[in-house]
Amino acid sequence: MALIIVIFAISNRTPALIDLSPLPFLIDVPIWAIAVGAVLFGIIVGSTVRWLLDHRRRLLANSRAKKLKSAEKEILLLRKKIAKLEKLEFGKTSQININNSKKFS
Repeated sequence: MALIIVIFAISNRTPALIDLSPLPFLIDVPIWAIAVGAVLFGIIVGSTVRWLLDHRRRLLANSRAKKLKSAEKEILLLRKKIAKLEKLEFGKTSQININNSKKFS
């Protein structure tokens, strides 16, 4: 790509006169600089417009990420509660079994 740009620049060294009307400036610029400048300007403007248009998507993605994080925390909390309840329930059943086995002895 760089080679193509260099060849283009060498073959288009002829200066072009740019009139910045209504300003009183006249600028002599090589044609290659105008072309490369126009391409760079287009890339910058296009990227900026795309970034601005994607703003809504970024907000939505951030919102969903926050909801996901909240849901993951809730899942973790509920799993801990389930484990605690299972330990309590297991303890009760163990005591019942122990008490029942003593009655039959």
